[in-house]
Amino acid sequence: MGEHQGKRSGAGGPVGHPATQPMGYSEAGRWRPRQALRLALAVFVAKLVRWLTRVLNRGHGGTSLPGRIVLSLAPDAILLWMQQLRRGVVVVTGTNGKTSTANLIRLFLRRQGYRVVANASGANLLGGVATALALATDPWGRLRSADYAVIEADERISERIVAAAGVKARALVVTNILRDQLDRLAEPELVRQAIGRAASRLPATARLLLNADDPGVVQLATSNLADSPVSSDSSDRRAPSSATTVFYGLGEVTTDRPGATAGLPRAEAAMPGGEAASVDTEVRDSETCPACGSQLSFALRFYSHLGFYECPVCGWRRPEPAWTADATLVRCEPGDDPGWAVAVHVPDHTEPVRGVLPGEAAATASASLPDSVRVKLAAAGVHQLYNLLAAVATVAELTGRLPLQAGEIIRPQVFGRMEKVALGAEWGHRELVLALTKNPTGANQNLRTLAGDQRVRSVMFVLNDLAADGRDISWIWDVDWSPVVARTDWTLVATGRRAAEAALCWHYAGVATERIQVQPSLETAMRTAVESIPPGSRCLALATYTGLLQFRHLLATRHWVSWYWEQDDQTDPEQDSGLLSPLTSM
Repeated sequence: MGEHQGKRSGAGGPVGHPATQPMGYSEAGRWRPRQALRLALAVFVAKLVRWLTRVLNRGHGGTSLPGRIVLSLAPDAILLWMQQLRRGVVVVTGTNGKTSTANLIRLFLRRQGYRVVANASGANLLGGVATALALATDPWGRLRSADYAVIEADERISERIVAAAGVKARALVVTNILRDQLDRLAEPELVRQAIGRAASRLPATARLLLNADDPGVVQLATSNLADSPVSSDSSDRRAPSSATTVFYGLGEVTTDRPGATAGLPRAEAAMPGGEAASVDTEVRDSETCPACGSQLSFALRFYSHLGFYECPVCGWRRPEPAWTADATLVRCEPGDDPGWAVAVHVPDHTEPVRGVLPGEAAATASASLPDSVRVKLAAAGVHQLYNLLAAVATVAELTGRLPLQAGEIIRPQVFGRMEKVALGAEWGHRELVLALTKNPTGANQNLRTLAGDQRVRSVMFVLNDLAADGRDISWIWDVDWSPVVARTDWTLVATGRRAAEAALCWHYAGVATERIQVQPSLETAMRTAVESIPPGSRCLALATYTGLLQFRHLLATRHWVSWYWEQDDQTDPEQDSGLLSPLTSM
């Protein structure tokens, strides 16, 4: 995970301040053959390394190492490639939901006929971004005819990616800001400041899309919160973003299935104006008013600190979102898992993001957009609604066209994000559900979504503490393990470098010792968790980042799943890389 950082030069650094000339060009804008050959050599070496890692089955499919090689030989390669895009760059950042949201944006843009390059595998540091772009280049290192780059960016590098895009930056999408990897990212406040600096670099033609339900994200719309009584950090004194701010947020979330709980707000399911009970076991990272420091009052929480909030002292409150969605938990088709019947409400403006570069064709606005569109999302969990709404809002703001068609069923299939893997007849038609789990809020959502699924009969937790996972694993003690305690029919298996701590955490949460098994071998752990349940049942596999990669490597070698890095190799608008199954009529 160690990415090439490069030396910062002035305000931007070689990764791409807009004023810096890209690799291969002189100050007069003329092509410099020597630098061009250097970039071509870097790309050749990177593609060779990528090919070797996959042929020799080493590393993680070459999703980051090739890009680090490129940046060591051509530090401004990212800037050069981004300036070659026909339309521009979309940057997606935040704590949870980046990969799912970015992949939905990529698919929706392709459905509208655009050619898109993206780091779809989720490698979101500089090496991963450079790798994805390098794979789309011709033998001379020039980016093929791509319209957009959809870049999932780690919070720490979001500013550098936006700076590299310069006037080509079209949108910055912020999903949420939660506690995550404290040893690497520190407190959520510092994450917010890093993203705020990225927002301040957006050009006036761009969109800043913010989750209105997250108070920490909404603060990004304030130009200088360091002047408020509750902030004295001068590092957050930044120029206000010149981009157009667009808020998105959820509306009414209900169920048509009596007794259903999967993915619904647990205790605070009342709508605004109703009684809302407190959930003491829920981790909340942003509950104080940024203007006066008072405790925020929540009329509704969807999960963690995301919901409808207001300061009872100074009146600071959730902004009215332009893009909203109402949802009802249903079964999308007979025999399906629970999903959402979603009504996406469209704002009355239809003006798309316009091009500003000489010779660039601006997006053409539609004559009109519908007031709302109704679709079904075949994925439970409130977080899935946020991913869909953010993607729809982003693409519509970019192009002036709604990427959804009324009556569609959308089936997300992003690797490791509640990904379902059928093990086949030889394993009794059992099924694995792979869920990336890297912070308490994500773990709570994964457990809550499947707590009511009677087919889930075992849980395995792959807990690692490598650099990519975060060395600090103390977050596991903040997870609400009550669904695990309550489901006494679940077999529990812990594996990974810190399996013993996972087992101890379960024990102190109230799980009976005889239910817990610790297996040092990942393959043995999988076999134990799967073979202990009846045929036709499910095993929920929670895994930190490197644990997920190891798990999918094990499954891919048995041809049960495709290699996750194959998604990075696609730029054709007709190829979805398995992100979504074909959208079908209801």
